[in-house]
Amino acid sequence: MRKLLVVVAVIAAGSSFAQTEKKKVEAPKAPVSHVEFGEGDVIDGTVDGPDMGLVTSAPKPRFGNMIKIRTNFSDKLLQSVHEL
Repeated sequence: MRKLLVVVAVIAAGSSFAQTEKKKVEAPKAPVSHVEFGEGDVIDGTVDGPDMGLVTSAPKPRFGNMIKIRTNFSDKLLQSVHEL
C-alpha cells in the first residue's frame, strides 16, 4: 500500500512540473521607406564623424609574481628528518 502511495505521489508531482506552451509574441515591425532616385539627380551630403577626440589612458602596470618557487628543498628535507 505504501509503495502505491509513493508511485501516485511521484506521478502527481511529475505532472505538476510539466510546461505549458507559450504563445510567441512578435515585435511590431517598423515601416519601410522606399526612396527612388532618377537619372541625373545630384545628391549632396557630408560625412558625419564623432564630435570628440580620442581618449587615451595609461597602460596597465605589469606586476611580477609574488610567489617564489623553490628550486632546492634539501634544507627543509633535512629539518623534517631531524624532527622525526
